[in-house]
Amino acid sequence: MQQIFKMVQQVTSVMLVFSLLFHIFSDSSYRRYFQFVEGLLILLLLITPLVQYTKKQDFMENCFEIHQSEWQRQELEDEMEMIGKKREEWIKNQSREESQEERQEGESEGRLEK
Repeated sequence: MQQIFKMVQQVTSVMLVFSLLFHIFSDSSYRRYFQFVEGLLILLLLITPLVQYTKKQDFMENCFEIHQSEWQRQELEDEMEMIGKKREEWIKNQSREESQEERQEGESEGRLEK
């Protein structure tokens, strides 16, 4: 809202300055040049906020992409950590099962010998 107010204020001040110049040089052949420069300045004042806004949009999109890639990287790291933990649990369970099987085999061999 303040940007719009500032833009209107700038355009109004440019128009006031050039209207003063038009009255000072009312009979001069330079009047058309003043009108041309006034039009260019007003266009420049109106276009500048739009260009800044699009640059801000690009900046915001770049920030979003950076944060999105960071979030995806963190998600992959978390997933890899979880996979590593599951793998370790699986290895421990396998070793427990093997040791239980060995005990059972040892006990069954011990019973057979008696």
